[in-house]
Amino acid sequence: MEENLIFMAKIRNMDESCIDSEVQRVMQKLEIVPYQKNIVCNLTQEQRKRLCIAVALINNPQVIIMDEPTSGMELCL
Repeated sequence: MEENLIFMAKIRNMDESCIDSEVQRVMQKLEIVPYQKNIVCNLTQEQRKRLCIAVALINNPQVIIMDEPTSGMELCL
């Protein structure tokens, strides 16, 4: 999971020195730190949705448009 977020940060041309802290910030915000070393195919549906939201939040975009991002999740963000 963490590798996916690092990859997305690199695609979005984030400064290399900021990537690790940004990935940790997003994972903490979405409470997915315990799963950071898991492979995506081993995640639950809720954990995958949290990962998708984390990808959207990488690099603090000004606008995010989502369609039912929390459906099927226990906690609403």
